[in-house]
Amino acid sequence: MDNEKNIISDARVVLTVDEGKKGLRQSEAFFQHVNNLPGLYAETIDGIDTSEISSVVVSVKPREVEDSYMPVFKSGEAFARVISDTLNVPLIRTSHQEGHLYAAVLEYGIEAFDGFTAIQISGGTTEILKVKRHGINFQTKKVGGTLDISFGQLIDRIGVKLGFGFPCGKAMEKELEQMDIDQLDQFNMPFAIKGNEFNLSGIENKIGMLWNQFEGHKNFEGIISYNVFLYLAKILEKIIIKASDETYGTKVIIIGGVASNKVIRKYLKESAKLKSFQIYFGKPEYSSDNGVGNAYLGMLNK
Repeated sequence: MDNEKNIISDARVVLTVDEGKKGLRQSEAFFQHVNNLPGLYAETIDGIDTSEISSVVVSVKPREVEDSYMPVFKSGEAFARVISDTLNVPLIRTSHQEGHLYAAVLEYGIEAFDGFTAIQISGGTTEILKVKRHGINFQTKKVGGTLDISFGQLIDRIGVKLGFGFPCGKAMEKELEQMDIDQLDQFNMPFAIKGNEFNLSGIENKIGMLWNQFEGHKNFEGIISYNVFLYLAKILEKIIIKASDETYGTKVIIIGGVASNKVIRKYLKESAKLKSFQIYFGKPEYSSDNGVGNAYLGMLNK
């Protein structure tokens, strides 16, 4: 990323998940990262004058708290250390969550945000955060979130049952492209919200109970997919309102991979209940991209 926030090189590869599985073990993900990183690095710096690289930024843990740890992050951290030592530039360590925050504010500029609410909805994390900006850094405090599975896990569990490959969100969205979603059947599904915390695993069971009602219907996959997305959007709507008393009010940023979902975005942007709130999303293509946020942090540290 250059000083004008233009991305000058972008290389990526999706981790391979066997058909029918709902994810990867840490050891499996670590192994794939170790094998993928050298090739990705070579692709990234192809044609770039490495003397112009000012820093290396890497996510080393899920969240910016003391006990946050996942082994898979060690592969990226080790590779980043080698690059920074080789190029003799600073190594900036951040968290996966902060990378998502920087990716979300990239479109608007970090100076547009001071105190705000951030809600991370991704494959592994669903949290409500009270966020304060200090210069180019964020100070975050968790004030709520899921008590069991994450938004992404719910989507993937349902998607795998529908026969989609992991991760399932994009395929489930694509299923809706040829449908008039306003004409699809909507399930009346209850919320299990206590304060700023909620459960999602029960809705997986509820959808399972309704499965037979629509199985065989020509729009079966679309009906199920749409209702999962709609349910999550309605939870967000309720949580945004409830959490505003414990955060910085009405400025809300939705971050994480699930934030790219078109159904969720449309529902929240059009919600009459959220008219008094400022709801922000990053660009859809950056919602799941932690690396772009890290690049922005590196640019801000120049």
